[in-house]
Amino acid sequence: MKMAPLVALLILAGSPPGLCGEGVRIICAESFETGEKFTGRDLGYRTQAVLNGERVAPLFSILGWESGSRKKLPLRLDETRAYPGHGSKSLTFGPSAQREIVIYFDGCRKPGEKGLKSVPELHVAFCVFPGIGSGGYTLSCWNLSETEPMRRWKKYPLKLVHGEWNVVHLKLHGPSRYKTGDVLGGVNLNNAGSGGRQFWIDGFVLWEGRDTVPPTSPGDISARQNKGSALVRWAAAEDDILVKTYRVYRGTVPDFPANGKTLVGETNRLYLSDTSLMREDGNYYKVRAVDVSGNLSPPPARGCRAK
Repeated sequence: MKMAPLVALLILAGSPPGLCGEGVRIICAESFETGEKFTGRDLGYRTQAVLNGERVAPLFSILGWESGSRKKLPLRLDETRAYPGHGSKSLTFGPSAQREIVIYFDGCRKPGEKGLKSVPELHVAFCVFPGIGSGGYTLSCWNLSETEPMRRWKKYPLKLVHGEWNVVHLKLHGPSRYKTGDVLGGVNLNNAGSGGRQFWIDGFVLWEGRDTVPPTSPGDISARQNKGSALVRWAAAEDDILVKTYRVYRGTVPDFPANGKTLVGETNRLYLSDTSLMREDGNYYKVRAVDVSGNLSPPPARGCRAK
């Protein structure tokens, strides 16, 4: 299974926010591992953000529309679907003709400020699983410093693969995005073009800084071969931001190089089926993790032999 072609991020429950790696600062994160419910104003139900290991001001506000009117939506956590290797629950939304998920930066702003100030290397990311079917999603961000409606709200279409987890990553600061000093109120995920299908969200992270730290190497790699194919499994890697995908490599000797020539496939799951075997014995496998910033984990010294 190939990973969706865009965009990301999830922090493990219990992972310490704050400085991660070199020059990266987690501003706030939401893991959806708790079943708590929070109500706020007339906008629906809210979850709370995690900042420096503590629950802080509400972050998510869930809105829905029916017949042109707003409707409060219950906060539902799904224990049967979660982004692989990152917790056991995800936030789920039932079928609806139009639904907008509002992610406020209230819990991330400094005291006395209306929103979050845009700075270089400001990023937002999360995981989304669209129900199977056609249709589109958009991600919007609103600029509290801008008075013109077309510039106040900017929409970015998302190229999501339906029926799979997608890692959505948006760099908020830049020439075509927001300049230093702009005050950002939050982001919206809109499914107006999705045909009303169900979807899931797992994790949300807002961070600042350039991420250059690679993820850890996946552990417990195993490979079982049967009739021209091999099923390769591994344990989840860890990262200061988010592990996005895993690359699987095959060779004929234990110390083969894990590079583009030996690459078998890439997935965001914790397993991959290799159906392109050319030999019945002597196949070795290595797995490397890729984080949301494109950093690649170091390859293992020796590959795992398929049995």
